[in-house]
Amino acid sequence: MSTKQKILTILRQDGNIVSGEKLAATLDISRTAIWKAVRELEKQGYHIEHFPNGYHYLVSDVLEKN
Repeated sequence: MSTKQKILTILRQDGNIVSGEKLAATLDISRTAIWKAVRELEKQGYHIEHFPNGYHYLVSDVLEKN
């Protein structure tokens, strides 16, 4: 599983704001790598909100809600 897929999985499963620090520690990569992966996910069409304390995935597809 790629880093982007792992980040997306964590954000989807958590459902709350997840800090970049927590993502980095969980995946054992830098916060910069997290930031770059999140940007790539956004370019691919995923809706991820940015907050001072982390990231939150917004379910954007009706099929994903089920």
